[in-house]
Amino acid sequence: MISKKARKYLDKNIQDAADWVDKDGIGRRVILEYDAIKAIELAEQEIKDKAVYAFEEFVGRYCRDNNIHYICDDSEHYINAFKGLLNK
Repeated sequence: MISKKARKYLDKNIQDAADWVDKDGIGRRVILEYDAIKAIELAEQEIKDKAVYAFEEFVGRYCRDNNIHYICDDSEHYINAFKGLLNK
């Protein structure tokens, strides 16, 4: 799923490939809308994955450093709640 900001950006900046051909017939590099959307989706997923990893590391370190077992025992719950927030 592509973000609303990314969709708006693509819609605003979409151009016909024919507009990118020089007078001498040499074209510019263009990308298909599908590929642009796929690249954005991959980047968004990578950011989410990094955020989840960082949160998991934080929870683990916080539990270990502070010897708080009840958070460690429920860490899966907190991580799933965090993932749910990322996917809103």
